[in-house]
Formats: sequence, structure tokens, C-alpha cells
Amino acid sequence: MEIISGSKIDRNLSNAEFLREIGRLAGLHVSSANASALQTHVRSRIRARGLVTEQEFLALLGGRRSEDADERRLLSSVLTTHETFFMRDASQMALLRSRILPECIAARRASGELVLRLWSCACASGEEPASLAILLRELLPDLAQWRIEIHATDISDEVLSRARSGSYGEWSFRGCEPEFRAAYFGRHGDRWILQPPIRQMIQYHRLDVLQDVLPDPASGLANLDLILCRNLFIYFEPDAIEMTAGKLASCLREGGVLMTAHGELRQHRPDSLSAELHTESVIYRKLTLPQHAPADASIQEPAWRSSPLAPPVSLALAPRPPSAQRRRVSDMPTQCAPAHSDDALDAAWRLADAGQLEASQSACDQILANDRMSAGAHFLAAVLATDAGKLAQAQAALRKALYLDPELIAAHVHLERVQLAQTRIESARKTREAIRRLVAAKPSSAQVPYMGQTTVGDLADLLGTSDAPLTARAD
Repeated sequence: MEIISGSKIDRNLSNAEFLREIGRLAGLHVSSANASALQTHVRSRIRARGLVTEQEFLALLGGRRSEDADERRLLSSVLTTHETFFMRDASQMALLRSRILPECIAARRASGELVLRLWSCACASGEEPASLAILLRELLPDLAQWRIEIHATDISDEVLSRARSGSYGEWSFRGCEPEFRAAYFGRHGDRWILQPPIRQMIQYHRLDVLQDVLPDPASGLANLDLILCRNLFIYFEPDAIEMTAGKLASCLREGGVLMTAHGELRQHRPDSLSAELHTESVIYRKLTLPQHAPADASIQEPAWRSSPLAPPVSLALAPRPPSAQRRRVSDMPTQCAPAHSDDALDAAWRLADAGQLEASQSACDQILANDRMSAGAHFLAAVLATDAGKLAQAQAALRKALYLDPELIAAHVHLERVQLAQTRIESARKTREAIRRLVAAKPSSAQVPYMGQTTVGDLADLLGTSDAPLTARAD
């Protein structure tokens, strides 16, 4: 049996195929950005475990013993980050506060069962589950009558320990209103401590979402009303995304909601879920219950919150084709052949999906500096501008995208959203008619670029049954 010498290890770790195999076994994406850190980690682990062959390390990653799980957890800490903060992604939090959670509450009241089950998957240091707990305290004046289960899981014992402590620094509150921190945290030196009543609403568990069996009723991960799994799929390989998304869907009750970061499931939505398009975000619902429960009159908003959104329109997507038949957005034909690589635009979208909006904007700017004729890059610029509340800038970018590619349906849909936000109702009506004409002229089986697995037929059905906005509120 061959012993791996230091030089042999170094040669193997420089082998891209070996690194990809490590990522495949762990279900994690290995990019050029994290290859160096991965090489250092694997070199250290091979020596620490006294392994004889490289295959032994690969076997550890694919095994089911407790020590194998430990290796995957250690590897995960290298290939993922635990960056988070309270009320992260203001648009998604607004959607949770004004629509998703009130719907869950109303449905449970109607059933006579005052129980809510929520799950923050990959909770990191706990800001996300604590944000959920705070939202529920704001929305439920009769909270004492409810049984609230907020489950917070992560693969890392270290970050779970930090989450349980409920102790946070200033950086965890970036973007939050001063009233938020004053209302729910107490100062202790240079730290802010989450109030005990909030902490007591949360149950923390260690979970390897790739390897552990789900649903798991014994730990409370079943029959859930809401799952937040944001900024996790960006680290996964496609097969791992599909498997994990399916497991999460199986944990939802009928009518339950899965929320991911923007665009994370564009090409990997489980068949058991349908997508709902909102101005703030796309969500995925396990349907059979009515989509919009009656408004709950007992729910009260703090005075400094934004007003509720207009009802969205649900778009139940068609069954997805097998993996081998799927194409990325960048593979879709357009009228403009970009001078930049498709990978560059895809990478810019991945940054946006990860919440790295400044980095995504920089990447988008670089693409446009090299190729002003990229309709896709102008469309991304419009999405980023909308997220930043710069509606005039978003409209200008959409006009450029549609000048370059007049048949880019997703850009028309986004333009309607912007026009409605500007209360330009007549302009939005004309844009809707343009969408109808484009849809009528295309094969029903064709997928709509930049709209995940949505087909032209799906969109035609929706347009034929509703005149409501596809996404949107009139501000």
C-alpha cells in the first residue's frame, strides 16, 4: 500500500479533478475562490488522521460514521461562510411580516390549532431565527395562547453555541432601526444580549441537511408552516441542491412555505412546490390549502412598519425536465450574442443570490464595460437597482435591455413591477399587453429565460385567468 508523502499530497491537492471529487462527496461547490483554503484544510486533515491513501480521505467524506460526519462538518466550515445579521434582506423580511406570517397565523386560527412551526435551516449564529421570533411577537398580541416552535439548525457546533448564547456585536445590527435593538436586546459591555423571552422561543439542533433523514418528527422538523433556507444552496452542487430542496419540501405541511435567497432554486424547484411571484421575492408553497387565508384582524403592525402589500398572483410551475435536459439561463438563445462569457453573467447572478449586492453590482458593471450590448447584464442591473429602491435607474436599465432584446419577457414583467411601484397604471397596462403578445407568439413548451422553470404555457395560463399584477404593489 502506497504511503502518501508530503509531495504526493501536494500534487493531488493541485489536481482539479481530486478537488471536485471532494466537493461532490460533501455536496459542496468548489470554486477557484475557495480552492486554496480547501487545499490547506485537506492537507491538514490527511496528516492529522494519519491516512495512507487519498482514497481514504474521500471515503471519510462519503461515509456514515460519526467521525465521517465530523469531517463533513469541518469541510463545510471551510467552503461556506456564516455571515448573517438581523432582519437580513429587508424586502424578504417585509414580505414575511406583511403577508407570509399573517397568512400562517390566520390559517392556524381558522383550524382552531394555535400552533406555529417554523424552521431556520443553516441558522449560523442565530440572527435569522431570532428575527422570526421577534416578528411573531410583533404580530401576535395573544402570543401567550400560542405554542410557537422555532427550530434553528446548523451543521456547525461552534456557530450553534454562539446562537444559543444570544450575544451579538454591533455588526449584527447593520441596517436595523435603532428602535429594533432597543426593544429586544439589553446592553452588556460592547455586546447586545437577546432578551430571554425571545431566546426561549427557539430550539437549536445540530443538523447535516445533506446526510440526515428528513422529515424528522421527533425533532420537530415535520409539518412545518415555514422554512427559511437562505444563502445555503449557493454552496451546493446541483445534485445536492435537488436532494436538499426535496427534503425541505417534504417537511412542509400542505400550504407551507419555503423561502430561499433570491433565485437560489431557479432551476431546481421540487415538483411538490409551486412558485409565487411577489415584488419582494419568489417563495415556494406546498399547495392544497387556499393560498391567501382571510386577513387576521387581531394582527397589529408597529407604527414604524411599512404598509401591507397587495395580493400576489401564484404561478404554479410545470413539471421540470430531467437534469440532463435543463439549461442555464445563460444557455438560452437571445437576439444579442454577448461578447462577455456566460460564466461571468452567471457569476454576477450568484453574487446577487448570495446577498453580495455590491460585488454583484461591480461584476455587472464590469460586464457592461466590456459589452454594452448585453441585454442580460442590463436586466441584472435593473434588478439590483430595484432592490436598492432606485426605480428610475431600474427603468432606464430595463429600457436598454428591451431595446437590445425586445422579446426578453422577464424584463417586461419586471418593467410592469417598476411601473406599478411608480403608480404609472396606464404604462403598466400597456406593458401587460406587450407581455400577452409576446407569450401568444411563442411555443407553449418553451421556458421563459430568467424565470426559472416557468414555461410560456404557464405564463399564458396565468395571463388568461387573471388581470392582477404578476408581482407588485402600487406604492
